Amino acid sequence: MSTFTTAVAEYMNSPVITLNETESVLAAQEKLAMLRISALAVVDRDGGLVGVISRTDLVRIGRRRASQSSKRRHALALPNVPVRQVITPSVEIVAGSTTLAEAAKRMTRQHIHRLYISSDRRPEGVLSTKDLMQAVVDERVSLPVSELMNKVVSVRAADPLSVAIDRLAQAEQAGLVVVEDEWPVGVFTQEDALAAREAPPEEPVDHFMQPRVICVPVALPAFRAAEQAIAAHSRRVLAVDGSAVRGIVSGMDFARLIARSS
Repeated sequence: MSTFTTAVAEYMNSPVITLNETESVLAAQEKLAMLRISALAVVDRDGGLVGVISRTDLVRIGRRRASQSSKRRHALALPNVPVRQVITPSVEIVAGSTTLAEAAKRMTRQHIHRLYISSDRRPEGVLSTKDLMQAVVDERVSLPVSELMNKVVSVRAADPLSVAIDRLAQAEQAGLVVVEDEWPVGVFTQEDALAAREAPPEEPVDHFMQPRVICVPVALPAFRAAEQAIAAHSRRVLAVDGSAVRGIVSGMDFARLIARSS
């Protein structure tokens, strides 16, 4: 039996980390940063799911507010308002018996990075693209990463922080590859953007990037690439051919692999 026919309950994370809808956007950012997670389930006073607040939401909100300011002193400007005013109100919920393949199809169709597992509006678990990467490892998928990779979205190491954040938001990517002399020297993620939100927007992006890049050969089996990403606590790897970067493989690409395998 294929790993991808396994129920999501076997791969989900539980308990789910939540945030009350009355808590502030700044409190959401602090909790995301402290726990190093990419999203929080937002609940009402009864513990029922009412939405999601993610790093993607915070970068988008902070970028818009900063760009509207006549004097852009900070890279991002987060409002001190309750999260219920800014959350993504739709929550993708599945039953625990849903298969990984079905979950992957839903993620790729909706272009979302997580699904919540619930039977009564209260979150019982969460399944993310990182969990799907582990399923690819368990299934030992031998398809080469060249069959999964997508075009790299990059920024130069000397580019201003504001340019990197704008590109991050416009490209709808969780991370950018930072290049110097056409070679990757780091990654600038949504997490990095939020950590640098009070920095001057003209500061070079390489002051805030993570100088950790996972490069794998284009012929490497998908499960090996997923193994390396998981071990490095990363959601992406770069596919290289000799001295040239050919593409990037992210958690969503592993989800697409599972979705089309059934």
